[in-house]
Amino acid sequence: MNNVHPTPGHPSAVASHLAVPDKIAATLPEPVRDALALMSQDKQDEFLRAFRSQSADLGLAYLTSLVYCHYGLLGRWTMTGWMWLSLFVASAVGLVWWLIDLVRMPEMVRAHNHRVAAEILGKLSIAPADPAQPAGS
Repeated sequence: MNNVHPTPGHPSAVASHLAVPDKIAATLPEPVRDALALMSQDKQDEFLRAFRSQSADLGLAYLTSLVYCHYGLLGRWTMTGWMWLSLFVASAVGLVWWLIDLVRMPEMVRAHNHRVAAEILGKLSIAPADPAQPAGS
């Protein structure tokens, strides 16, 4: 776990103590990093566990694309159905769609992981306060 120190004058220059590994922190949107830096160590650990279990991996996305299931990996099962349907209706359309998705894959995975991070952060922020912790911690 690393501490991420903001650069002086940077908009996110809050007194931060980010207990998320740099590799993961670099993939998170800036507002999520800023909010995490203000959370307790326990909440950051809870976020990290949830994010690791729900985020998508680019390598796995490419692997699942071989069987046209990469949209399912990203939580978009309807798109998976449409893609399969396009393969049966018009193989050329499905093939072209798949080739385009190979190029778009990094951004699709990044967008999915940003959504996951924001959802987890929202759930942690709304969660009832820990009675053992004083308010404002």
